[in-house]
Amino acid sequence: MPQKKNLDHHIFIVAVVLSCLWLCLWPGDVSFNVDEPVFMQMALRHNAAGTWAKYTLTGTKYMPYGPGAVWFYQLILHITHNPVWLGLIRGLAVTAMTALGLSWLARGAALPLWGGVFALLSPYLYIYSRQLWDNNFLIPFVALLLGAYARFMAEPTRRWFLVCVYSAAILFLTHLMSLSVLIPVACHAAWFQRRWLWKHKGVVAVAILSVGLLMGFYLRHLYAAFLKAPPMTGQRGEWAAWFFPWQGWHFFSVFGLEHFFDSPWVDYACGGGGGCKLVELLTELSLPLFLAGVAVVACRVVKALRERRAFNSVDHMDALCLGILLFAMVFNGKLQTFRQPHYHNGSWVVWYYFLWRGLAALLGRWPRWGRLTVATYGGALVVALVLLAGAIHKNGGARTRAFGTVLVEQVRIARELHAWSPQAQKTTRIDGPLMDYFPLEFIGDLMEWKGTPGGHGTTPVVRYRSGPAGTDAWLSSE
Repeated sequence: MPQKKNLDHHIFIVAVVLSCLWLCLWPGDVSFNVDEPVFMQMALRHNAAGTWAKYTLTGTKYMPYGPGAVWFYQLILHITHNPVWLGLIRGLAVTAMTALGLSWLARGAALPLWGGVFALLSPYLYIYSRQLWDNNFLIPFVALLLGAYARFMAEPTRRWFLVCVYSAAILFLTHLMSLSVLIPVACHAAWFQRRWLWKHKGVVAVAILSVGLLMGFYLRHLYAAFLKAPPMTGQRGEWAAWFFPWQGWHFFSVFGLEHFFDSPWVDYACGGGGGCKLVELLTELSLPLFLAGVAVVACRVVKALRERRAFNSVDHMDALCLGILLFAMVFNGKLQTFRQPHYHNGSWVVWYYFLWRGLAALLGRWPRWGRLTVATYGGALVVALVLLAGAIHKNGGARTRAFGTVLVEQVRIARELHAWSPQAQKTTRIDGPLMDYFPLEFIGDLMEWKGTPGGHGTTPVVRYRSGPAGTDAWLSSE
């Protein structure tokens, strides 16, 4: 057993290191449009004023989001102002924190640690990890929260309790989509850990007080916005929203990546070749593994209830994840938040918990088939990730609002624009669909370039290099 445990650790550590190195390969191949430059502008402005952000953008439900992500950007802006390196720092931090949370979850929930490798191979994690946004910061902190809570239930100590509390606070201060996990975890802790909480009420009081001081202003602003928000009535609900959590297996396959590229993964990554279709199908082994995990967890919980025995920490984690799944159905159904893959970011680790359980059960029941599934699914994810990264690098991103031209290309064009006269910079014409001048203008401000006095006398034009008929997202300035 000790040798197997050491092997598990070595496999997982190697996977984490390789994941970080993979992010360093083409660090600028990341999306930077719509909200991303806005968050960076907020961080830059608050740093210049010597203040900390108190809230950020207002969401589609009229509620303002917390300042957690902007605080992080304020901190790393003291390291560099180059957005490519900012994205890389963020990606490495997200990967490291996610891996740490998965390692805690494996130990607290008695799962094989090497099973966490498949989460690190997620194409969605690759896309989201370096993106300078807010919602995708839920990915590492929900992993930290669930992992720490699993450890707390196995080893109820003040250390794990405080990690849970502050992970939950950062989640809430990052994005309200985290409530789909925060509410069930809080309810579970309040009831099943009530004796421990009462026994250590001094620590609990200090934690609550510190969290209150941390988010006090945001809570007041959120409450004021809630009172002013229009009632959510008259909306025609869709039943698909209620079953959106059951699509969580997408996160661990290439299914649904057309959201970013407006074309299926097989077409974007390799022109629709038969080999790519096979790879896509094999990554969708995440679906039967996810469903098997849900069935295994449900059966274990029902068995424990029928036997009327006291739940151990693993039983509690099984029941909690089932509760989160059911609560998320109501949460997404009532708010009609679905279709967009980033709505899974606040609960993705729960969906992975089911996949993890399904994989462990398969290996335990049918070892030969389990090993074949591990090799097939893992190999398919590696191939898919390599093809995806290569396609993004080759195409310079995508002509879509959900991804756009890669950041490194925008930096190059912004550098060219800032070599023109200041007047010309303000009159730049954008010639192409889904292109936005604001990120290009802001990149120059972020990197503190100065316009050259005089310069060209004509209006610069930014357009797609291959013209309207092309499919790549490379740019040119003229």
